[in-house]
Amino acid sequence: MTSTVGVVVITKDRPERVLETVQGLCALPERPPIVVVDNGSVRSAGAALRNVGPAVTVLELPVNIGAAARNVGVAALGTRYVAFCDDDVRWDDGCLQKATELLDAHPDVAVVVAQLMDQRGGGSDPICDVLAASPLRAGSFPGPALVGFLAGVSVVRRAALMQAGGFLDRFLIGGEEELLAIDLLARGWTIVYSCELTAWHDPGERDVEARRVLTIRNRLWTIWLRYPVVPALKCTAKELRVHRRRGISAAVAACRHGRWVIRARRPMPASVLADIRAVHTSRLSGGVASDSLIVS
Repeated sequence: MTSTVGVVVITKDRPERVLETVQGLCALPERPPIVVVDNGSVRSAGAALRNVGPAVTVLELPVNIGAAARNVGVAALGTRYVAFCDDDVRWDDGCLQKATELLDAHPDVAVVVAQLMDQRGGGSDPICDVLAASPLRAGSFPGPALVGFLAGVSVVRRAALMQAGGFLDRFLIGGEEELLAIDLLARGWTIVYSCELTAWHDPGERDVEARRVLTIRNRLWTIWLRYPVVPALKCTAKELRVHRRRGISAAVAACRHGRWVIRARRPMPASVLADIRAVHTSRLSGGVASDSLIVS
């Protein structure tokens, strides 16, 4: 029997963590096929992962391509729906089956974002309240529509992802979903939040400062790639004003490696920009800080 949903896990240099994550995925009642894509790790868990079970496929890349490793996993998996799972995430039993039912019932939906739980604190992440408060409606879907998503705790429609081009390898990791979200929305797809799906997150140790700079750089690229000229200039100025030192570092990095942006620039439809502005305005009126018009 062919599986409807599979799982793609990306990892780099965290062998113990990814092994634990994959063992948990293998124990799910859905028994999904799993593709682990290793982003050029020095400390690879490839050998141990291959011994976990026949459902696990391990692809070891020679270099780190960041979030674009998910594209590699999706291509290898071939299922209609794909659950993304970072190496520090655990899905609850039955959630993948529920996600397939939601996507089957709503063919215009490209991405379902799960409720994100804090594995250390035990409660839901504050981002969940923000997602649930989105002012956008998603037709008949029993939940709010979004203008972005959290890739590590989302289930996506494979056809929609491939149509939009997947994750860009230049972005590595850090806000890499923003550009893809805009491209999905521009093609008429819907992104939704469902508290019926639950995933647990335990990030452990990370280089937080480097990730923040990458995230700002990627946001600047997204602005330049998809925003009309005047909003792009305003958003760029705001990024530099809000982030100051990090913003300057990110802007320098964006300019140094950003000649390709001119060739790839394709402003989003006015309807998508209007939805992003509506979400941004709603957050501000609710007292939620937002770094730019690009919001999840």
